[in-house]
Amino acid sequence: DGLGLNRLDFFKLDIEGMELEGLAGAMKSIENYRPMMLIETIKTDRAVLKKLLDDYGYKQVQIGINVLAIHLGDPCLAHINFT
Repeated sequence: DGLGLNRLDFFKLDIEGMELEGLAGAMKSIENYRPMMLIETIKTDRAVLKKLLDDYGYKQVQIGINVLAIHLGDPCLAHINFT
């Protein structure tokens, strides 16, 4: 959030087990811009991450060691098959 971005479409988090803290530091930007996110989950509590993303209205799918999260209001969601 400290970057003061005017737009945020996508971001990747891979910060060696600090992903939840990284998300906490970006919550205003996430709420304002609803970016797609690719979040590494190797060293992250997946249950806590899932709840956090659910609470912010994100559809999620595990892709290897990452979670792809797309906001339910994102029009791209209609074109993605999560099965």
